[in-house]
Amino acid sequence: MGPGVDVTIIGGGITGLGVALEATRWGFHTVLCEREKIGAGTSANSLRIIHGGFRYLQHFNVKRVIESAREQRYWLKETPQFIKPLPCLAPLTKSGLGSAVPIRAAAALYGTILKALGSPLDSPRVLSRKESEQRCPALVGQVPHGALYWQDAILEDPAGFVRFLSEKIVEAGGELREDTAVHGLSRINGHWQVNFPAGALDSQVVVDACGVSRREVLQISDPAGGALDMDSKLACVAINLEFDFQIDATVAIGRRSPSGRLFFAVPRGKHMAIGTWYYPKSQTLSDKTEEDCFLAELRLAFCNNNLVRERVCSVDRGALPMKRVGDHGPVLYGRHQINESNGLVQVMSTKYTTFRLVGIEAMRAARAALRVALS
Repeated sequence: MGPGVDVTIIGGGITGLGVALEATRWGFHTVLCEREKIGAGTSANSLRIIHGGFRYLQHFNVKRVIESAREQRYWLKETPQFIKPLPCLAPLTKSGLGSAVPIRAAAALYGTILKALGSPLDSPRVLSRKESEQRCPALVGQVPHGALYWQDAILEDPAGFVRFLSEKIVEAGGELREDTAVHGLSRINGHWQVNFPAGALDSQVVVDACGVSRREVLQISDPAGGALDMDSKLACVAINLEFDFQIDATVAIGRRSPSGRLFFAVPRGKHMAIGTWYYPKSQTLSDKTEEDCFLAELRLAFCNNNLVRERVCSVDRGALPMKRVGDHGPVLYGRHQINESNGLVQVMSTKYTTFRLVGIEAMRAARAALRVALS
């Protein structure tokens, strides 16, 4: 058995990196194990928006709005070399929650939150039809009721951001192990034994940040019966399509399809990515069939016949935990889930923006076990 450590993190996606950042900040001897490359997999296949949670106001979830806006502000200020403001537009509807009056009220509340948090972003506002078309010529004739303008943030260099976070972890004394598959966990004499093909590691606390792959990679043995088995049987595939052209080079555009699905077209260099389409991982339809369905909905949502397979230059694909399948596809968890038992912390998250907050809460969950171990 190898030398003991305070915290072992299994899974080197953005969630695992967030936990490692916090664990090293607390001064714990930390090892992160990733079976492939750090920051690969689902974390490398996001739409790259670091969003401030404006849309959560439609469910009156102010707490989640504040969490998202606070984390967005943090990274905008800490890493302006990677994360930058992203202007966004979404057409308004004639009536309902998406019409001018309720949107103005929501925009005023959101602007107040941004100001209180010290965010550098513009407060959202409602634009007239003429203002909307001037801001985004691609919307000419498509915004009869005007549009909502707001700013989110965009991660322009995901690989560089992962390197930056990795360097921070190593500088603080953490250890990152790529190409290191963990095959199982065993609870022995009050600590966890992390098992590898060529040996084992003794750890006081283990953070399982494997996401939906945990059932494929982890076998957990705890004679005390306290180990968790966080349900990740329900999983969905999330895809974004990158096209070889742009609808607009400077602004992200949100549109709803006739079926009610919300999509965003986001500039990506000289290209454009549109997402996100979700479908159950267990279903029998092929990935190609789902991509064709996605493309058909996109053409309707954006009124653009160029959104065809021949213009797709890459497909981002990742796997996320889901609650159930709803009328418009998979329903994701609204907020990250964190459970702890006997020093095993299991984490599920579907959102990039709040990865640092996930790390903070995961370490708070592990605090009692670490206090006992280190006393």
